[in-house]
Amino acid sequence: MLCCFYIRVRYDVINIYLFCVLNCIYYYYHHNPVL
Repeated sequence: MLCCFYIRVRYDVINIYLFCVLNCIYYYYHHNPVL
């Protein structure tokens, strides 16, 4: 979730942060099917 943290620190905008969290989860889910 490094990308989410980075964007949050850089922009400090909750909407962007939440959007990135969703992207991270989506990306992780589709690139790591085995949890």
